[in-house]
Amino acid sequence: LAEIIKSSKFFIGNLCFAYSVAEGLKIPRLLEASPDFPVAFPVGANAYDFYHQNHFEKFFKLLNSN
Repeated sequence: LAEIIKSSKFFIGNLCFAYSVAEGLKIPRLLEASPDFPVAFPVGANAYDFYHQNHFEKFFKLLNSN
């Protein structure tokens, strides 16, 4: 799994094992978070979280342009 994530342009996902791997590898990543119960926060460069569709689209375009 780590090899697949590392070879990807960026990672999109919710709080799961795969997101933890992406966070550990510090690849560009986008976390689907909950505004009611935030339990994880992306740390580092090219790490973002989103709550709503417009946030997702903004950060997706940013990560996809790199």
